[in-house]
Amino acid sequence: MKKVETFTLFVSFCLLIVASGCKSLKKLSASQAFQSKEYALAEQLYTKKYNAAKKEEDLASFAYYAGKSCLYQGKFNAAAAWFQLSSDAVQDPKTTLELAFSLKRAEKYDAAAIAFQNLSQKFPNQPLYRREIAICKSNQDWIKRIDSTAQFVIEGLDDVNTNYSEFCPVFDRASKLYFSSDRKQTNKSELYAWSLHPFMDIYRLKNNGDVEKIPGDINSGDHEAVFCFNADESIALYTSCSSHDADNTYCKIAQAKVSSFRWEYDHTLDLGGGRSNDKHPALHHSDSVLVFSSDRSGGIGKTDLYISYLNGDQWSKPELLPARINTEGQELFPVWQGDTLYFSSDGLPGFGSLDIFKTYRLSSGEWASPQNLKYPFNSGADDFGLTPDTTLAWGDSLVYKYLFTSNRFQTKGDDILSISLLSDKSQDSLTSKPIFSIRLQLNFYSAGMYRGGISKAPLDSILITEGSSITVNTGTKNSITLDLPANSTFDFKFGRRQHLNQNLSLNTVAVPRDLTHDSTLIIVQEISLTPFEENKEFVLENVFYDFDKANLREESHHALDQLVRLLNSNPKVNIRLGAHTDCRGDETYNKKLAVARADSVIDYLVKQGISITRMTPVPYGEDDPAINCACADCTEEQHQLNRRTTFTIEIDRSR
Repeated sequence: MKKVETFTLFVSFCLLIVASGCKSLKKLSASQAFQSKEYALAEQLYTKKYNAAKKEEDLASFAYYAGKSCLYQGKFNAAAAWFQLSSDAVQDPKTTLELAFSLKRAEKYDAAAIAFQNLSQKFPNQPLYRREIAICKSNQDWIKRIDSTAQFVIEGLDDVNTNYSEFCPVFDRASKLYFSSDRKQTNKSELYAWSLHPFMDIYRLKNNGDVEKIPGDINSGDHEAVFCFNADESIALYTSCSSHDADNTYCKIAQAKVSSFRWEYDHTLDLGGGRSNDKHPALHHSDSVLVFSSDRSGGIGKTDLYISYLNGDQWSKPELLPARINTEGQELFPVWQGDTLYFSSDGLPGFGSLDIFKTYRLSSGEWASPQNLKYPFNSGADDFGLTPDTTLAWGDSLVYKYLFTSNRFQTKGDDILSISLLSDKSQDSLTSKPIFSIRLQLNFYSAGMYRGGISKAPLDSILITEGSSITVNTGTKNSITLDLPANSTFDFKFGRRQHLNQNLSLNTVAVPRDLTHDSTLIIVQEISLTPFEENKEFVLENVFYDFDKANLREESHHALDQLVRLLNSNPKVNIRLGAHTDCRGDETYNKKLAVARADSVIDYLVKQGISITRMTPVPYGEDDPAINCACADCTEEQHQLNRRTTFTIEIDRSR
């Protein structure tokens, strides 16, 4: 069973506020079973319809919905097989896309990349396919590298796992293990239509190895699962889909009073949100910060992470965590470990379905960009609910041991797995090793234009590409921040309608060897894009000469390098290079000085590989001023504006 879907879409079963409708299994058609999200039943019915079908379009349709039914149950190999049958019957891009993602979830990255490549060839303007091809290749490379450098042991908890779902392990201070499960308790257990499994409850592992349901009144006939303790373990916050409030049958976060004997329902947290599902509480060790997942309106994706602060005995209005954390997909199962927040997402670039990420608050108050824990913590399947194993007996041969939840082995449900690192060869992503981050801040402007134009106006709607791995649009913003890996080379290309392209090559530094604490290197780049207008004069900002000389000063190289990138990015563009002086001094002398300065700029550009045939010097001298003022009355600022190096665009239409 795919747990993320269970909690995210549980509202669909209860919108009519008919509790029995959530539990009863009616005799339905295949389409009715699918529409009511009874996916286990829908899979069975569509399989029968497929086996009886004769027409190609019927075979394609029945196989497609059988695949979707398997997908919602976390049966990725079966889903891929059905989508392949559907695609074999009738070619449909929608089916090919489902096939590609199912192959990715099944960790068949070569086959998935081929499927994405087929889509990319049919729809070359869709950046999603190019991104997924790059991700599939990256995932393969990472798995090969880790497999060759570290010895991981991943195994299931035999004392806990059953043919049903066990998930989200939690240890108390005494190292007693708690978890959530939809296991069958009696032969009369009511079944949940989605999975044909019983409803979820919270359990614990006793000292004698037996498993018991938490005593008390918190476990009802509906779903209760995914909880956390406060610091002294006197209360627990948990996801409750019970109708404590007769007017609200959505999943909400409830609070229970905890003792060694019983857990008693206390109240449901008032977090607003109205007709929405709040779930997966994560309480910071200060007991004053709560992060949870919700599908409330106003979010970014299907489910997002929110944060709330305790003021007295009331929780503040939840705030949406930033877009670098929340995506158009699902962000779920947050867990605090110290001041680091772990969570799972299927919207951030990852290995297939839900991947585990970590983030933390920077000293500025902003959240660090999430880091994917990668393989072997993450797989093509759902991975979530990470917690350190507090029963671990540390030794020289064991670096760490964690528990987490995954359906990667595609048993009949989610399993609680342990992961142990037995080698010190790998780079540990979860120990206290400091984190080194590199953030590239790009600020976009229009090239400064004189004669009625605006100098250096902010620009939005910039399309940014970098090979096949990055494609992003700034939308309504004129600035964007990208998180880059260390010791890497990037060749960015920037474009905007009615503007000339611009490039930026960048090499990031390696991770410092003597790093003692988390550090972030921030690189700020101003990118100037030139409007595509011929016979308009654009200023080259920050081109400096020594007084009364034509020699370029070293600080001018950065501005001229931008012109080099512009010419390299737009091979059909030629330029007229203008050198202007102010009106002070002899007119003939100013003209000669302008000639020499224009030649200095052209010489520099030629040394950078620009053909001299693409440039024409225009030594204006004091002619054609930007600010037309009487020389004796011009202010120093006006003189400065008139002393400028400019370029004018010409298009070589013969190339």
